[in-house]
Amino acid sequence: MKRKPVRETALEDWPYQVFPNNLNPNKRFMFGVRLMELIDRIAGIVAQRHSEKICVTRNMDGLEFTNPVYEGEILIFKIAVNRVWNKSMIGVQVVVESPKAQEKRHVVSAYLTIVAINENHQLYSFSTLVTHCLLFLSLK
Repeated sequence: MKRKPVRETALEDWPYQVFPNNLNPNKRFMFGVRLMELIDRIAGIVAQRHSEKICVTRNMDGLEFTNPVYEGEILIFKIAVNRVWNKSMIGVQVVVESPKAQEKRHVVSAYLTIVAINENHQLYSFSTLVTHCLLFLSLK
């Protein structure tokens, strides 16, 4: 498998608008578990781009939601391979844009361990990472 630079597989500004079906029962805030699902799905895309294999999540760091997300706001995902060990990778940062307030707020950051598997659920090793630049930035 060829060596790949971070920028080749990263998603730098992937937007997602929050609609009523994303809100908790009191209709005020976005479900945290819905945001976790989006993180997992989008990180999987980055992992598959990097490994060129089927990928599954093995672990997600503990998440601390630093700001609420409201209906109509736009989540911006920044997801990149941060490190490749034998079989794992991926860093995620999510900010929210508020069209009303014209501001950006950090919502959550996470690291995921993602593994590549074959049809028999055997693990593959990931291709080597070429770190020309680091796309995972802290907005804290």
